[in-house]
Amino acid sequence: MPEGEQPKIKMQVPDKKTKQKIAQAKGIVVGSVGQMSSASGFAHGETVLFPLTKAGQAIGVGAGVTMTQPMFFSPLHTPQNWQIASKRREVYQWARFYYENEPKVAAGVDFYSQFPMNGFTLECHRRKILKYYERVVKKLKLMKWCRHISHERHLLGDVFVFLEIECPHCHGTTIDPET
Repeated sequence: MPEGEQPKIKMQVPDKKTKQKIAQAKGIVVGSVGQMSSASGFAHGETVLFPLTKAGQAIGVGAGVTMTQPMFFSPLHTPQNWQIASKRREVYQWARFYYENEPKVAAGVDFYSQFPMNGFTLECHRRKILKYYERVVKKLKLMKWCRHISHERHLLGDVFVFLEIECPHCHGTTIDPET
């Protein structure tokens, strides 16, 4: 190919109407390849030579667009990342959803939250103090609450424990109405 000349595309054109449409574009050279042979009964073909850059314009695709603005890219702002839960409340909802609807997730959370909570013993050298705290542990049902706390910790990843005291006299207000 001589220097300065653009590459050419050779296309087989199926009918005259399309050939005329292409021929109207700039830089097209139309030439006959063969004549119809009466003996063979086949029609002759036409070839159209035109520059490679004009191919999309001649057929009607592209409309002369050669470049566009670069797309903004951030690995944090992808469609997948917009769908991932990011707020604490939403993460908790997802965790509870998977716990309730996926048996393997539920089995794993239940196992790891209950297995280490087999009980505990209090130790103290003074018997009177030991008995007092053993009654407090029994009255507060501490083992039950430790299991609940462990379950929430393994399910959600964190726990915020809030405890109210049930008192028949003050009803948890720590104020004695009589005094």
